[in-house]
Amino acid sequence: MAKRVSTPVTKKIFFMCVSEDVDHPIRWCLKNDFKSLITVKAYKAAKDLKRALEADSCNFIIMDSLVFDPILKHTEEIFAKYPFLKILAVLPPELTAVEVKKIKASASIADVIIRPFTPESLYAVMYDSFGFQKPVEVNIFNLKKGMVAADDIFSQSGSEPLVECGVVLDDALIETLKKHNIKKVNVHDGMTKLLNCWEYKKCGFSGQCPASVFVDADGYLGGVCAGRGCMFVKDTLVNNELIKGKNFAEKVTLMCAKCEFCKIVATDSKGAVSHNNFVEHIKNNKADKRNENPLMEKPKIN
Repeated sequence: MAKRVSTPVTKKIFFMCVSEDVDHPIRWCLKNDFKSLITVKAYKAAKDLKRALEADSCNFIIMDSLVFDPILKHTEEIFAKYPFLKILAVLPPELTAVEVKKIKASASIADVIIRPFTPESLYAVMYDSFGFQKPVEVNIFNLKKGMVAADDIFSQSGSEPLVECGVVLDDALIETLKKHNIKKVNVHDGMTKLLNCWEYKKCGFSGQCPASVFVDADGYLGGVCAGRGCMFVKDTLVNNELIKGKNFAEKVTLMCAKCEFCKIVATDSKGAVSHNNFVEHIKNNKADKRNENPLMEKPKIN
């Protein structure tokens, strides 16, 4: 049996609530190129979708104007509660260009697609508005750690895959593929990059904020230093302001609970964000990097 040597990619979760005529085409399009990167959960009624949002996390929503009428009222209601979500609206063909423009201009809408649509037009949304990338064929010697296998990869004689679709390649897996004389591989490149808080916020404080130099926390939830554990670090910069003197409860309740980035981290990690996990990661962090960054010796955690 082939072993999944490396870890599978953290899949992006799509919630979908559309009428039956577009349900299957959308599912097919989403899974054709992105089968290893996404999970799709479908709901039949508006109330079911809203109930699911209260109980579970997702990254993207596809909402049909035939189910949600008027569409803007519902998207704005959801966006007000979950501003980190990206919403795609499926619209009817009878809308005028002015009406479509008005809907598309709403802050609650990432993009729109109009019936009847083609697979190509849906792919365009995935690429342009949702940030997905087409799988590419890469020469074995150009493979890099962090790329994701877009298909099962077999040796010339094997019946079991050397690498399964959706696995994040590491150095050991790449060497295994070379030993089996694999010439080219279809991969997703850059699809698994997990942003650090300073990259998401674009605050310009990398190297100055305590979270960005907290080397003992390096690797927590896939971040650099405490780039994805900033909510647990004292005296961080929030909205370009240095937050000093707040205890853990004050910071989390007043600021981090309302932060879009913190909500995204919670979604990506499937709820694994916790103060105990953060402290445990620091204790178990085997890489001794304390002297690598001279900007700060050891930031305090809450």
